Amino acid sequence: MNVKIATLCIGLIVLIHANGCFHSGNQERTIKPEPSKSHEQSNFVRPHDTRQSWVEENWTKPKPDMEELAKTSSIETLRGQILSVDTVTIVKDMAEILHVMVETDEEIVPVYLGPKWIFEMEQFDIKTGSDVVIKGYRVDIGAYRVMLTLEIETGGQKRVLRNRDGVPLWGTILKAEA
Repeated sequence: MNVKIATLCIGLIVLIHANGCFHSGNQERTIKPEPSKSHEQSNFVRPHDTRQSWVEENWTKPKPDMEELAKTSSIETLRGQILSVDTVTIVKDMAEILHVMVETDEEIVPVYLGPKWIFEMEQFDIKTGSDVVIKGYRVDIGAYRVMLTLEIETGGQKRVLRNRDGVPLWGTILKAEA
């Protein structure tokens, strides 16, 4: 009997964590995660007028936090093998970010590459098991430490994603299409 109760409790905890809500009597409460400092300072906005002005405003200028990060962080080169490939959404309504786990000789590193669509549009293959060289710097996004990619090379392909100041270069692609 105690095993069944413990299993039920664990199941409820997992459900609460996954859904961000719990019930107390007749009241429903929502657990909202605290926004990280980087999200509070984000200048990300949805395009409301023209695509061109949105691109200029949000994708081709350095963000204040990125400039500071670039001044205080040193660029690292990561050499290893891709263990997994998935997507994450950092900010609500933002494009999905391609996320990989890279195993080096010393550690396993979570890496944020850039918007998934840029890799799809350019037919740049990111495959599990592939050898990879990534240049970037480590950042804290909430409680999660990741490498933010400046440049990636894998499978004979190379792509520069951000400049040294952290400014995304995929905005120039959008700008050219607008």
